[in-house]
Amino acid sequence: MRIRTFVAAGALLLASLTLLADTPGGRAEVRMVYDPVSTHMILYGGATAVDSGTKASYDLADTWEWVGDHWIRRFTAHNPGERSGHFLLYDSNRARIVLFGGRHNNPSTNVQTLLNDTWIFQNGDWSQVATPNAPPARSVPGAAYDPLRDRIVLFGGNIFDTDGKTITTIHDTWEFDGTTWTQRASDGPKVGKPTVAYDDATHQVILLGLDETSTTKQSTLMYIYDATTGTWNQTKPDGLPPCVNESHVAFDGETNSLILVGGVCTDSNTTEDTYSWDGDKWTKLTVKTLIDRAFGGGIAYDAARETLVQYGGTVAFGSSRVGTYGFHDGDWAVINDTFSPVPRALPVIFTFPQNNALYVYGGHDESQAYEQLWVRANGQWSQVTGDNKPSLCDNPLGTFDSDRQRFIIVCNAGNVFEFDGTTWTNKKDMKDKPPAHRLGQLSYNPTLKKTVLFGGYDESDFLDQTWLWDGTVWTRIKKNPPPPRGQAVMWYDATMKKTILYGGIGRQDKDSRIERFADMWSFDGTGWTDMKVAAANTPGMRYSTSYGVDPTTGHAFVFGGLLYTKDSSTGIETQKYVNDLWEWDGAKWTKLSPAVSPEARENSGFTYDPLIGRMILFGGYSARYFGDLWLFDTTSKTWQSLMESPGGGRRRTAPTPQLPGSGVSVMRQ
Repeated sequence: MRIRTFVAAGALLLASLTLLADTPGGRAEVRMVYDPVSTHMILYGGATAVDSGTKASYDLADTWEWVGDHWIRRFTAHNPGERSGHFLLYDSNRARIVLFGGRHNNPSTNVQTLLNDTWIFQNGDWSQVATPNAPPARSVPGAAYDPLRDRIVLFGGNIFDTDGKTITTIHDTWEFDGTTWTQRASDGPKVGKPTVAYDDATHQVILLGLDETSTTKQSTLMYIYDATTGTWNQTKPDGLPPCVNESHVAFDGETNSLILVGGVCTDSNTTEDTYSWDGDKWTKLTVKTLIDRAFGGGIAYDAARETLVQYGGTVAFGSSRVGTYGFHDGDWAVINDTFSPVPRALPVIFTFPQNNALYVYGGHDESQAYEQLWVRANGQWSQVTGDNKPSLCDNPLGTFDSDRQRFIIVCNAGNVFEFDGTTWTNKKDMKDKPPAHRLGQLSYNPTLKKTVLFGGYDESDFLDQTWLWDGTVWTRIKKNPPPPRGQAVMWYDATMKKTILYGGIGRQDKDSRIERFADMWSFDGTGWTDMKVAAANTPGMRYSTSYGVDPTTGHAFVFGGLLYTKDSSTGIETQKYVNDLWEWDGAKWTKLSPAVSPEARENSGFTYDPLIGRMILFGGYSARYFGDLWLFDTTSKTWQSLMESPGGGRRRTAPTPQLPGSGVSVMRQ
């Protein structure tokens, strides 16, 4: 993808604020609208790509605000529920946002439900409108708000046939007056995947869609709405875009014209074409910057910043598109968030005693692996540049050596970086070291005064190797290893004075099938011992769980991951992301039940900060990547979100974090 960087208006002002941002993550059939009251974009819902771990797509129920240079998650008291393929429009006469319809996919059964409820977003919250009449349930309808007539005009969409599975299109027309829906026509143009937009320049509602009468059903038809009769009149302008399958259309105030991008057909190229409608003809614009062509994304014009913004969608013949794109001065550009680490999974996070700071290193998202080192001190994020940081370190693992006061990062090739609070040291040129691998486990053992590394995946199979690091050399221990595995959790138990291993994914031996483990093993420095804890007495068969240890009590806490279950009577196997929290006190597991928890996810960074006496959780993945921060109070057993408020200040004041103790262990089978 060839892009340039775009800095939106207001970036210099916001750079001085204390920000805790996240992004909506990859999603399709998402909708977005500009709110002139807040001068922010509002985005709601959408569907993730099919996740390789659970083989399911997830509809989302989150509300986001785009403030010009970064996204903010808004936690509303109410919401319309998980959905995608709805419409989202701004009602300028009532200063509110209207949502209707869409679909909801149950990830457990893969059964889809179509929706026909109407919701309002106003004064920072959602409320449902009890309309006396409503269009039939549907997804991906076309809709636009006509401010002169004070009506939302809706056309068509997809419904299920009588078998409840086959998708078919409808061609009816409805209007919403702010209170109720009225049907204007039961049948209309034979177009599918309709895109409807209001042209502020000509004061017309236009319709673009796929010609269902053609053999390919991919050629474009265009209509203009006649509000007097409730009918659509076909028009055949010059330059009609050849493909409008779930394209993105919005009125651009800067050019005073409708702009159309996206839409994917079988013969589409993989980069965006941009078209402009002047009320008479379509013109394909010449843009310098090429971005990935996508369909099913959100688009709206940011009047405060004079920029047309689009987010999300599915890349042509690919996966979900991630990134925020702005169209300004006749060109597209990516708008980067430079204020905080981007959402990611498998980050190493830690705090350091002398520095009063939180560090984030590494991790990855759907597009790349990161080697950035971020530090959060005095309430602000900054990126560490230059040579004083780890480099060429894929799939890092981290732990804190409390005796030598060093934070240790082990790279996939067995290379070691150590941090003393000021300087990173590269322990290179070691002759004997662990083989190249990823997804292993790392934990410091103060009884042995050594760091323990176990397992992982070497791109061909799981490993059962145990290695000890003393600050100078690696030593392999071969006695009685647990079955080969990766993505387990491993910590030092102060009560038993041993290293404990729990769960993961792997095999009993090289000839066995892949399985998820619920077993526990202890390591005394000479070899491993099966603790023979029954699966019923552990958090279950899971992997990619996040964990950390409270050094004041010695208790370990594990959060989320991928939980595997098998019904003994039916044999049905399920695997799902969870957000449960468990505590190990040195003898038994206890499931905790906090009133509020982070969303279900795997592979977050999780560490303990002794300065504030809380665990800190960052990032993770569950069909989309997270970049949020949470605090867990190990005494009250409660979670606290550290997300930014839409007004520009923080949602809650973030304490300044401080020490290490994180291990995260991405493989989804």
